[in-house]
Amino acid sequence: MKRVIIGNQLQPSQFIENIPFTEAVPYYLCIKRFANDDITIPHYADTIELLLCDDDIRGVYIADKTQYVLNGRCVLYCPPNCVHRSHYEKGDGTLYVLKISYKHLKEYVNLEKILNNTGNHTIFCEPFMCYDFDKVFPEIQRLIQKDGEELSCIQSLINIFDILKDNMKKSDAFSTKPADVEKNDHLSKLIDYSEEHFLEGLSNQTAAKFVGYNEAYFCRWFVKKTGMTYNNYLMNLKINYACRMLTAHVPVSEIVEELGYANVSFFIRKFKEYMGCTPGAYVKRVESERTQGKSEGNDKEN
Repeated sequence: MKRVIIGNQLQPSQFIENIPFTEAVPYYLCIKRFANDDITIPHYADTIELLLCDDDIRGVYIADKTQYVLNGRCVLYCPPNCVHRSHYEKGDGTLYVLKISYKHLKEYVNLEKILNNTGNHTIFCEPFMCYDFDKVFPEIQRLIQKDGEELSCIQSLINIFDILKDNMKKSDAFSTKPADVEKNDHLSKLIDYSEEHFLEGLSNQTAAKFVGYNEAYFCRWFVKKTGMTYNNYLMNLKINYACRMLTAHVPVSEIVEELGYANVSFFIRKFKEYMGCTPGAYVKRVESERTQGKSEGNDKEN
């Protein structure tokens, strides 16, 4: 089973969270490049996220309210159920995003048990950034070269965690419980609620009521937690939904109606503001990137 995704075949980037993991496919490696700025809104998943940024990646990554500036080779680790977001600048850099389903990986190997046996370490540690790119990257290359070969790839995953384990120490500041960690956190619950109901006319008022805050306090709280306003977050949800519909060839008029906008011109203006291009240009760009990705994938196999 192939697990490497070449190019920006998942648009926009945050919808990589919707990849279906199985026991046969316990991880995915997505190789991303940035022809345009790329914003990933606040989200979380029950998977491990590991990012490798090469020399030319520029941007910021925020996990558990800590901001990491991306400016050269580095490795970022985000544990399961940690709310995070990112902003990557347009450029020539390459980002390697490794997503691992701890639950499905246990069919092959119990990483948590291995880490515990090596000391006070856990996959449910605090997020961290380190500079072990040159040590981890050869294992990423092997995941690409040996894609579909279970034994080789699982060994590379083990090697990666062995390299990073000294940064993965247990902490009282971060829960070490399994996949249901943080489910009762207000921000996590609000993200779930917003993703489910954003087409129903949500507002600061409805969101504040949902988490039990007054509106003024809620607006300050959300910005402090995420670095963006709730209205901006909702607009990103809508634009990202529109992106998915556009790549599924849904007519713009139908998308505008679903989003509840009064006219097409307003939608196109907002879409261009957030995505840097018109809906039509966006579809052409994605189709071009997918074609390029397939070509690179064929070259890798030959």
